[in-house]
Amino acid sequence: MVPTTTPVIDPVVVPTTTPVTDPPKGPAARELGAACTWDSDCSSNKCWWSVCTSRGLGSACTFNQQCDSGSCGWDNKCRTRGLGSSCKFGNECDSGKCWAGACAAKGAGTGCTFNSDCDSGSCESNVCK
Repeated sequence: MVPTTTPVIDPVVVPTTTPVTDPPKGPAARELGAACTWDSDCSSNKCWWSVCTSRGLGSACTFNQQCDSGSCGWDNKCRTRGLGSSCKFGNECDSGKCWAGACAAKGAGTGCTFNSDCDSGSCESNVCK
């Protein structure tokens, strides 16, 4: 009879705690929609779910296309969109309301700044009437 041996398994090697940092951005940074691994792979400096994306609210911008909301404000920061702008979610809109793919006015009792923010056309003491 041939003796059997149990294979010896090497102990698990635990990685060191050295932090992993993004490699430096090269001259050929990828455009929006391109595949990526690191934020530094993208010209926007934002790699989300392995795709180069644009920037969130408050991020520095020069052009509307750089912002997730599609709106770069006069202060060069990404901001929410105005009434009638295309949207998917309410948080993309100044009004906080996205209806049928467009930023819509707010209903009675919601916060407002301008009369045009409200469905009724009336903003009094920062509340839609």
